[in-house]
Amino acid sequence: MPKIFASVFGLETYDSVDEILRDPDFFTKRIIQRYTKSIPSGFFDLELKRINGNHMYFLQRDRAIVSENFRRKEIKTIVEKGKVFRCDDDKGDIMYQLSVTAEDVEKGLKQDEVWEYISPDGKVTEVIVTGNLNDNNNISDYNNLKHYIDKNGFVSVNISSRIDDVSKYVDILQRSKNKSAKRFIRFLRSQGSDVKSTIKELNKTLSGINDSLGKGDFKLTAEELTNPAIRMIHEIGIETHTSFQQSLDIIAARIPAQSMQSFMPMRVVAFDNPDRNTAYVSTA
Repeated sequence: MPKIFASVFGLETYDSVDEILRDPDFFTKRIIQRYTKSIPSGFFDLELKRINGNHMYFLQRDRAIVSENFRRKEIKTIVEKGKVFRCDDDKGDIMYQLSVTAEDVEKGLKQDEVWEYISPDGKVTEVIVTGNLNDNNNISDYNNLKHYIDKNGFVSVNISSRIDDVSKYVDILQRSKNKSAKRFIRFLRSQGSDVKSTIKELNKTLSGINDSLGKGDFKLTAEELTNPAIRMIHEIGIETHTSFQQSLDIIAARIPAQSMQSFMPMRVVAFDNPDRNTAYVSTA
């Protein structure tokens, strides 16, 4: 399975193209199944919910957390054209761009850090420590967090329940050009001015639906779709399903010999999972 399908669409090796195409609610269910947060609210400020379940967590730099379950992680980075990228520890693949450039680091700005939360059962979740929103004189701290919102795909947002004043986080989301951020802001506006209660209700609603998924009786009713929280997630799921269908149509390069290359339209009908890059085409 190509990495882009696994990361963008949150697919697993056992997922079948045919089953996905036959189920318009496939991605709605996948989003809901993976919506639950991985760490307690005391260890993050902002959470970006991702379809693959690898949610991104952010914490203000001035938040001093002393816990045996929270430790700093040494990370691998690479610099390309002045931009600093976080790399995978094992394969070295680029994971995401850090918000502080190499030039700014040379000027004395502190680079973002990655910390790890270790759950009681041993599960490790990374938290990006960046900026300080309590420093009203430093606009770069706003831009640090906005950078991650702008650059990364996500389906929804969660603000930690420990945050008393969520206005700065809402302001950053409003400034973002990210389509998902704009959708989330529209959802918040449709629910009134109590942002904390709205987010709490969103999490509670999706948790309840996830319980029904576990019982195998998932089916959204017309009445449930009148709930703005459910409707937002359902719209994302339907859009993702449409995008997935479109992504299956590709242009493949055929090179039987030097100077004899050609291009052919093809459609992906199934995924293979070997240890190397392979593709199979029909000889008919």
